[in-house]
Amino acid sequence: MANRQREGECDVEEEVASSLEEAESTLSECKSSLVIFERRERFLGERIERYRALMGRREGVIRKLEMESLLPPPLPLNQASGNNDDYDDLEGAKSENIGARIHRLDALRARHEVDAANLRVVVELHRGIIAEVETLRRRMDALITRRDDVVMKLEENRDFLIDFAAAAGHDINEEERGDWRPAIYYR
Repeated sequence: MANRQREGECDVEEEVASSLEEAESTLSECKSSLVIFERRERFLGERIERYRALMGRREGVIRKLEMESLLPPPLPLNQASGNNDDYDDLEGAKSENIGARIHRLDALRARHEVDAANLRVVVELHRGIIAEVETLRRRMDALITRRDDVVMKLEENRDFLIDFAAAAGHDINEEERGDWRPAIYYR
């Protein structure tokens, strides 16, 4: 009967060790995933800040171009001297110059709108990654708590059985006590 009881104890200990190894494996996978997501989160955070700075500079250029399009173009050197023969050329240059500035301004605004929309998509992706990182952290904390709780209960049960056996008059030697904790716990 002692052998049968001993086999049952071994099965339970092996099952507990297997469960703890599985929990430790899951924790390891979660840690790896967390590291990957944290890297992605940092990368996207840095890129978002760079894009925001670029967008800010571009908004400054747009404002500058808007102000310049309101101002008349500078006079050519020969107009400043009072030469009326070039008046028709000046009017043509003015309209070409203003048209080119307006065209450039429109193109810059369109590009800015597209980039702003793309940035919003990346910001949403970044938020999703931040949420996933937080979820992984919580899962890891829960797994660690469960693992520690199981190990603590195992210790309490083992201590109870040893105390019970001692109270019943059974002498339990060091070999029977053994190192009952699974090796995975010490990692």
